[in-house]
Amino acid sequence: MYEAQRLQQATEVITSYKFEQPFIQHLKAFFKANKKLGSRDRRQLSELVYDYYRVGLAVPTDDITNRICIGHFLRNTIDTFFSSYISTLYPTITSEEFGLSISEKEKLIQKVYPDFSLQNIFPSEIEFSKHSDKDIQNQSILTPSITWIRAKQKHLDEIIVELNNAEIEFKQSEQSKFAIGFQKKTDFSKLKSFDNGFFEIQDLSSQLCVNKMSVIDEHYWWDVCSGSGGKALLIMDQVNDIHMTLSDNRKSILRNLEKRFKKAKIEADVIFELDATNKDDINALNQEFDRIMVDVPCTGSGTWVRNPEQILAFDKSILEEHNKNQKIILKNALTKLKKGGELYYMTCSVFKAENEDVLDAIGGSFKVKAEEMIDCTSNRGDNLFISIISHI
Repeated sequence: MYEAQRLQQATEVITSYKFEQPFIQHLKAFFKANKKLGSRDRRQLSELVYDYYRVGLAVPTDDITNRICIGHFLRNTIDTFFSSYISTLYPTITSEEFGLSISEKEKLIQKVYPDFSLQNIFPSEIEFSKHSDKDIQNQSILTPSITWIRAKQKHLDEIIVELNNAEIEFKQSEQSKFAIGFQKKTDFSKLKSFDNGFFEIQDLSSQLCVNKMSVIDEHYWWDVCSGSGGKALLIMDQVNDIHMTLSDNRKSILRNLEKRFKKAKIEADVIFELDATNKDDINALNQEFDRIMVDVPCTGSGTWVRNPEQILAFDKSILEEHNKNQKIILKNALTKLKKGGELYYMTCSVFKAENEDVLDAIGGSFKVKAEEMIDCTSNRGDNLFISIISHI
C-alpha cells in the first residue's frame, strides 16, 4: 500500500527534525535528498507531516501515526488519498465521517482519546490577548495558510495580466486590492513581475497594519527591529517624501534588507546594526523621530497557522524572556519619540504577555491611544497586534 509507504516517509521526516531550522527548510532538504519523489508524492507527504503538527497539544499521544491520522481527519471534509488507510486503523471513521462538522469529529475522536480537546491545540495554560478569540485560533491551525503578496500600486495591472496569462489561480483581498493571495504553491521566481520588483511577498496582516498608521510627508521614521524591512517598504511605496531609518541586531538580515531595497529601487536614509535592548546603542542614536515602528521579536504565535511545528517547540520560559526584552525595547524606543509623535508597537503574537502586559509598563508622558488585533484567520493569514502610543 502506497499509503503505508507515505506514512513511513512522513515518520522519517518528523523524527529527523530537531527544531534547529524552520521546518520548511528541513522538508525541502528531505525532498532534495530523495529525488525520486514526484510532485504528487511531495504534496501528499507535505500534507501528512503538517497534519502531524497541526493537532498541536490536543492529542494526548506522541504516536506519529495516530497524530497524523487525527490531523488528516480534522483538516479534510471529503474523501482523500489517505482516508481509506485511516479507516483501517479506526473502523468507525469512514469516508462519510469526513463530512462531519468539526465538533462532531471532536466527539468521535474522544471515543478513542477521552482527553482530546480542540481547545488544547495551543498551550492551554497561556492567557490569550483580550483582542483574540482562543477557540477561533485553535481551530484556525487546522486549515493551511495561503501565501500573500503585496503589489506595488503602479504595477498592479501588469501583475494581474501576467498571473492570468500564466493561468495561476489567485484572489485579491476585499480589504486591499493590492493584497493578492495564492492557495496553491506558486514559484514566484518564474514571474517577470517578481524579477522586476513589482511585488513583495508579505502576509496580509502586515499589509493591513499600515492602514492604522498616520503616514505624512516629510516625517522622520525609525523602524527599530526592521527585519527585512517589509513594512518600511510598504510605507515608502505609498509616500515618497519621508525619511526612513532602519535598524536590526542581525547582520545577515540587514544584508537581505539592503538587497530588497535595492531591488525595489527605494532608498532609506540610514540602515545600521543596533541592539534595541542595549541602552548604550540607543543613546548613540543622536536623533528623535516623528514615527517609530517597534515590531518586536516574539513567540510568533500569531503565525502558527503557517508554522504549526512551533507549537511543539513552545516553552513558557521563552514567553517570559520575550516579555522582559519587549518591555526593554519599547521603553528604549520611546526615548527617541518626538513630542506629538506616534510609536507603533507590534507583535505577531496572540498572547497577552506579549501585548497588553508589555503596554502596562508604559508611563510618564506616553499614552496608549488605540490597540487591536489584525486577525486574518478568515483569510488564512497571520494575526498581528498593533498599539498606537503617543508622546503627549
